Formats: sequence, C-alpha cells, structure tokens
Amino acid sequence: MYRLASLAGLAGFALACAVVGSSCKDDAPGPVTATKAINTAPAGDDEVLATVGSEVITVGELNEQLAAQSPYIRTRYTSAEQKREFLEAMVRFEILAQEAVRRGLDKDPQVVLATKKALAELLVRSKFDDVVLPETITDDEIATYYQAHLEAFITVPEVRASALVLATKAQGDAATTLAREPAQATNEAFAKLVDEMSLHAESKQRRGDLRYFTQANTDLPAAVVAAAFALPAVGSISDPIKTGDAEYWILRLTDRRPARQKELTEVKQEVRYRVYDEKRLAARQELVEGLRAGAKIEIDQAALGKVVLSPPSTATPVTGKLPATPPLATP
Repeated sequence: MYRLASLAGLAGFALACAVVGSSCKDDAPGPVTATKAINTAPAGDDEVLATVGSEVITVGELNEQLAAQSPYIRTRYTSAEQKREFLEAMVRFEILAQEAVRRGLDKDPQVVLATKKALAELLVRSKFDDVVLPETITDDEIATYYQAHLEAFITVPEVRASALVLATKAQGDAATTLAREPAQATNEAFAKLVDEMSLHAESKQRRGDLRYFTQANTDLPAAVVAAAFALPAVGSISDPIKTGDAEYWILRLTDRRPARQKELTEVKQEVRYRVYDEKRLAARQELVEGLRAGAKIEIDQAALGKVVLSPPSTATPVTGKLPATPPLATP
C-alpha cells in the first residue's frame, strides 16, 4: 500500500527522478495503474482507489495526503477531477519509487543512510511526541526548576539615552555647554537641540533617542556605550565623545534599568519549555542507553586512530528527510 512503510523506495524517489530522466512533474512511462473513478459518495478508508503493481492506494491514504497540505493547497483539490489529479500525482510518485527499487537504488549508500535517519526520527517521535508534552509539565516542576536556576532569570542592566552628534569638537563643546544650562534641563529641550543640530540621521528620526541598550550592545560605538553607562544620573550630559574623524557624540541619560530577578509569573512559559526540553532529552538518553545495553557493539580503537579527516565534500549532503507528500503537478 501507499505508505511510509516502504521507506527505502520513498528515499530513492529523488534519485529515481534523475535515473529515469524525468522530473517529478513529468508523466510516468507506461500505463501501469488501474484507477477507479472518484465520486463524491461516502467511502471507507480502506476502499482501493488505484493499484500500482503490487501496491494499492486507498481512500484513507488519499485523505491523509490531502490533509497534510496547506489550507491554500487543499482548496485546489475540491472537485472530483481535481482529486483525480492529486491521485495521479500519488500514482506517479509510486511508479518512480518502485522503479528506483527495481534498479537497486534502495541499496545506494545515500538512500540507506537517509532511510536510517528517517527511521531513527520516526522512532523518537513515536516514543516521545505523544508522551512528553509541554502541557504535561506541572506547576511544581516549573517552580522547582525556577528556584534551582534563579541566575538564569536575572535581567542585565540597561540604560536609555539620547544623542546629539556633531562634526567638530568645538561644536561639541558648545553644544554640551548649552545642554547643561538649567533652562535646557529637560528631555524636550535636548530633543530640540537634536532637531536643529544633529548629524546622525538614524537617531535624529527619533529626536536623538537611542532606546534601551545593554553594555553588550554592538550597534552603537563602544565609546558611546561606555560613556552612557558612566553617566551618574538620569538627566546627566556627557562630554563630547569622539567616535570617528568627524563625529562627536553628546549624550543625555534618560533612564536606567538595574539588573533584577524576574518573577516566576513572568517566565513561567519559558521555564515550562526548558523543563520540557530537559525531560525529552533525558528520555531519549534513557532509550539510547537501554538499547545500547542490549546491543552487541565492538569498536576497533586501532582502526579509529587511522581515520584521517578528508577535505569538505562538494556533494549535496544527505539530510535524511523523505518527501512527505507526492508531487502535486497535474498530468
């Protein structure tokens, strides 16, 4: 039947396209199918729609493949004729997969590796995806994790500043003196100076506002970041800071956020997924260790020492991902 049980045949699909000399959109050679008419009457999932050699495609399998498409794609396959086109695409896919197996491509090392990867992924998904779920993580588990990892939920200090950027030190000195006058001791007064004088187009669009940033910020010149964090209090004005051949920055500190411990209520969902990831990883490791204990494994350390790292290959790497759906091109 048309299902992923024939992993080797499906893994060979892409190779079969190349060997047969056909793209996934081409018609398959030869009338090798017997297809029943598709109507709108109710049918059981096991009812056979088409046979391809020894394989059959059922109503249920067609429904599964259609359901796997995006909502936009599904709207293209509502009429009986459109459903037949989709079925023909499934038939072509099966033809190519069977031909690949007939030619021995299922034994190709890349296909074997891709099949093994697909099998391993399916095993892990079938073992854990419906067992270890985010919603199964309890509030007690979340609270326990949070208390054990408090340092992971501490915010870093941030400052917010406005910048006035000028071309010469003389201009910078004059602007600094003006900005420090008592009559100019407001954010609005500094913003007006930016409107009138600043050369920095990006910050000028925000009237000088650099928004909040941390000491790790790399978007601003390092000297500007250091100077902003060195300002003693909100409203402080920096001396001109030289950052380039024709740039002098004057900063006004507008806000400061100290480091603080985030409350559990703020990070509950983040903690939930951290616990979820840890439980899944532990469960996978337990599975592997159990299987390893029952397997016969021998490693030749002497041979391992002879392995030499080869130059990077220019060949397309094997991802192990098999086509989830048949090609959708019309015949």
